[in-house]
Amino acid sequence: MPGSSRVYVMQTDDVGNPIWLNTYGDAPGRRFAEKIEIKQCSVGYIICGTLLNSNFDEDKGFLLRIGNDGALIWMRFYAMSDLSPNHTSFKDVDQTETGNFIVTGHTLNLSNPSLLETETILMLVDNTGTPIWSYSYPSNAINPDGTVTQEINTGESLTVLNDGYAVVGQVFQNQIDNLACELFTVDSNGLYVWYRLLPDTNAGGNRALGMNAVSNGTLRDLPGGDLVFIGGYQNNAALLRFDNSGTFITAKYFGNSRDQHGTSFHAEAEGNAGFTFVGPSEVAITSGITTTINLDFRVGRTTVGFATGCEEGDFIPTVINREVIPRIILPSFEDVTNRTPRTAIHGPLNWTENVICQNCTCVPVIDISCDYEIAGPGVVIDWDPAPGTITFVEVRRDGELIGTVDGNTFTDDPSPGLHRYEMSFFNNEPSCAPTHSVCDVEVSPSVPIQLVTDLVIRTTDENADESTICLVADLEELGRTPQLVTSTELLSAELGSEHPQHNPVAWLLLGEYPHQQPLSDSDNEQLVQYLLSGGSLYIEGADVGFSVSADLQNALGFTALEQGSANGEVPVLEGLNSEHGLDLSEFSAEYSGSGQFVDHLAPAGEGSGAVFQNGGGVGQITAVYHDASVASSSSHRVVTSSTVLSGYLGNQFGLVEQMVASLGTPATSGSPQFLRADANGDGVINIGDAVFGLGYLFGGTPAICRDALDSNDDGANDIGDPIYSLAFLFSGGFAPPAPFPSCGEDPSSDSLDCLGTVSCP
Repeated sequence: MPGSSRVYVMQTDDVGNPIWLNTYGDAPGRRFAEKIEIKQCSVGYIICGTLLNSNFDEDKGFLLRIGNDGALIWMRFYAMSDLSPNHTSFKDVDQTETGNFIVTGHTLNLSNPSLLETETILMLVDNTGTPIWSYSYPSNAINPDGTVTQEINTGESLTVLNDGYAVVGQVFQNQIDNLACELFTVDSNGLYVWYRLLPDTNAGGNRALGMNAVSNGTLRDLPGGDLVFIGGYQNNAALLRFDNSGTFITAKYFGNSRDQHGTSFHAEAEGNAGFTFVGPSEVAITSGITTTINLDFRVGRTTVGFATGCEEGDFIPTVINREVIPRIILPSFEDVTNRTPRTAIHGPLNWTENVICQNCTCVPVIDISCDYEIAGPGVVIDWDPAPGTITFVEVRRDGELIGTVDGNTFTDDPSPGLHRYEMSFFNNEPSCAPTHSVCDVEVSPSVPIQLVTDLVIRTTDENADESTICLVADLEELGRTPQLVTSTELLSAELGSEHPQHNPVAWLLLGEYPHQQPLSDSDNEQLVQYLLSGGSLYIEGADVGFSVSADLQNALGFTALEQGSANGEVPVLEGLNSEHGLDLSEFSAEYSGSGQFVDHLAPAGEGSGAVFQNGGGVGQITAVYHDASVASSSSHRVVTSSTVLSGYLGNQFGLVEQMVASLGTPATSGSPQFLRADANGDGVINIGDAVFGLGYLFGGTPAICRDALDSNDDGANDIGDPIYSLAFLFSGGFAPPAPFPSCGEDPSSDSLDCLGTVSCP
């Protein structure tokens, strides 16, 4: 709560009604700076800001860690140097993939009042707020005479990269005369990688020109590694884009009024489909002879190329490369305690509207659907027609124009890989700017289903995420042939039939709430039949008990004791030994998934055992392994997980390898293996097997494998077996029961034997 003695955090519903409001850090005479940043993390939220001292010295940065319900986990104040007096300010914070937290801001050394010394800082703390390392990054200008002048620089925003961190901030050159900005990256240990200075283009103190500001929450990294931030250019909001090596790519500024700045922006869904920015704008309102300057909010929305179609311009900033030598700084910190929640006071807001640009976009936003049909025409893009508004549509794949259509569908047959499609919807009215919609499609090489050993099935309409793509890559590295699909339609007896050395596995990825939806009746039925025929299954979803039918739960070997538990927050996954063939006791690791709707599972019946549990002191079972051969006539094996593979922060490849060893390896007991209905033992099923069976029944032909002759698995060799085989081959009859389509042991108990030589490994 700026200007008073507490920080408050409020959570609301989707229409703004408060759910809870808590205050934190109360103390007499304590005040907090207005700049407070909040980020969602693996469980709850992390918040940073600055505690102000009444004399502007000994100010401290703070980190506040709270749960999803606002309950205090910890709050700590930090002084970032042993200099006295000293000012420490925190501006932005985020969580790393390992569960730690990284914070940026600046220090201000007031020990010499005649010389301001301010430096950008970075500090990495663990999940309890204890510092791991901390550095300052001074900005030093080299003067014409060779001397060095330390500038005033302040870290304003940061983002976590795959191999380090990026920071954007402000730089006051020549002791506040000129305002510039800085962009730099460091590695995971905080050491300098590259540094770019964007100076004011008018080196005389006029801050109305050039790069003159960066503000709150401005830095984002895009899926391809590029960095985008918002700043000020000639008193306008400006978006700038650099690649991950610090090379400038593009920039645009927006505005036509007196003074407009960008304070924050959002990179829209699907990565870099576009950007929405917000900031204040000074607008002159004239009434009669009186002119009033109002400070309004300005909101703009751009395409991926920063275009809004309204009052914008291109510019190329000056970019200076520098080197920075990090300085170690020694933080000290102290804990504080919570304050009981307060009642929220809320009411409706009133606002005025000042439209800067009329008719910027005449075409409404168009929703599109993008699907890849493995057995069909390839990529199919559909959209709802908008009569009278759309005259033609341009289609771009990976930035290249590939077609112009005047209907409401488009098909494409691209090469395998991840492709981005951008649809531009046009109206012939000259003043109308087009609207744009973007989707990503993962195109897998077309592989015959008989060669596919693993179906990776995504049931949501979202684009394939990095975790899914990594799973496919892991399976390929293990020598298997995976296929990425979006439905269960390809689950059949033919799956992997030409790879008898591999047991076929379906990897069903249901997603996380709220994207997860219940499986359809046909999906549930198809999965049950797939399991009963001997197929193995990995199924995951944060609310998996909600998604599957009772019959499928029974086949999976688990029950959901508590579905969608809001108390199921999972900070650590603790590996267990199922005692039935899958031992994950060496795979305990931190978990970064949301965990908010995790199910509490329980092994059901014989052959089932827990393989993961919530290691955060709750003890809920989150994953179950089931080997049906222990308890029933079926030989299928299943891993059911209410947490998602992408949230597991340990050795994911090793985990996949361990599950493949259990799910994807055929049974290796001493019982003979055969292929049902392969009466002559040549490894294929055709009319020759029916003829062989008739010869055995009526012509005295010796049997190679009486189990294989039993095509219908009724426990007897009779005329029904060749009739069953002929119906399957020529009349659309049922497929032979297991073991089929791959060799395996007989799951049925009967008096038949298999003593001869057949074409099985």
